[in-house]
Amino acid sequence: MMFFCAHLDFHDAPDRFGFTAIDQELQPFPGKKIRLIFGQRFQAQQSLFAGYIAPVDYFFYRLVCRQLGRKYDPHAHFQRAHEYGVRRFAFDTRIELEKLANLAPGAQVIGRVAVDNNGSHWPLERKFGIEPGQEVEHFLYARALGLEPYGLTFHVGSQNSDPQAWVRALERLSPIWNELEARGIQLQVIDTGGGFPVQFNDPVPGVEEIAAAILPAMQRLFGNKAKLLVEPGRGLVGNTGIMAATVINRATRGEREWLYLDVGAFQGLIEMLDFYGFNYPVISERNSEPLTPFVLSGPTCDSADVIKHQAMLPAGITLGDRVYVLTAGAYSNSMERYNGIDFPETIIVQKELVY
Repeated sequence: MMFFCAHLDFHDAPDRFGFTAIDQELQPFPGKKIRLIFGQRFQAQQSLFAGYIAPVDYFFYRLVCRQLGRKYDPHAHFQRAHEYGVRRFAFDTRIELEKLANLAPGAQVIGRVAVDNNGSHWPLERKFGIEPGQEVEHFLYARALGLEPYGLTFHVGSQNSDPQAWVRALERLSPIWNELEARGIQLQVIDTGGGFPVQFNDPVPGVEEIAAAILPAMQRLFGNKAKLLVEPGRGLVGNTGIMAATVINRATRGEREWLYLDVGAFQGLIEMLDFYGFNYPVISERNSEPLTPFVLSGPTCDSADVIKHQAMLPAGITLGDRVYVLTAGAYSNSMERYNGIDFPETIIVQKELVY
């Protein structure tokens, strides 16, 4: 069971979206336009783009490597987004530009630039980003395809604790912006991407500290030529969700005590696996008892489904007790259909056996 604590309240104020639960957190970016940006769990629902959540011009399709989106594919995400009025799309390859030219003609395109991810817990620069030195060429190609070069974006890596990471990235973008300007391409926006951290256990810089690094760098490098977009992501919603789990079994294995929960890596807690190493806090309702270390396991038959090796929980915890995983608002139930992508269709083929 997931509990979400934030109340979403979209206002009609021009050039920004409401989210009353986060307005104060975004105040470190005074006077900047805060746009609703799509990336995680993108679902092109008609009601979404019909203006029931926010005006359609507030949306920006952030996810690269989108589905092929042939004309006959009714589930092609970015094609449907374009049909509903979304006009801004990110890209990092020539193939992406060709898709957009075919299925979203005239779209405004924002190039994702590869930057260093030093300071992040989970780097992303290997998988995404225009190959260094090819950025200008890609934008010239976009213009030749009839697309509108619109801006630059980057990602400093997930859970980045170094505010200077954003400064280094902006310094990486500046010569690209200037060369494009010299080639007659005037971009409009800089999207500083995600990476804003949330506190699991160790202290992390707040959005105020990161903003204090970003804003002077923006002014120094781009003056008033670029609109600023930010994607607070995990740092914005991480603390709004709590995963409520139930103990379904307990065992002593060797010298370790094991607890088995009704949720695990395959039910929204994948980031707790050793592979990812995110240290989600875990608590129990039985706060008055002495604590002892437990291995926490999910309910599946997969031996990899072990989500925490040193969870300090009440010594007497047992069947039916509740365990709460904190800071679970970002990458938990969104994993059910991650980025809005379904599992492949199952096709059963029957073939007559020949003896």
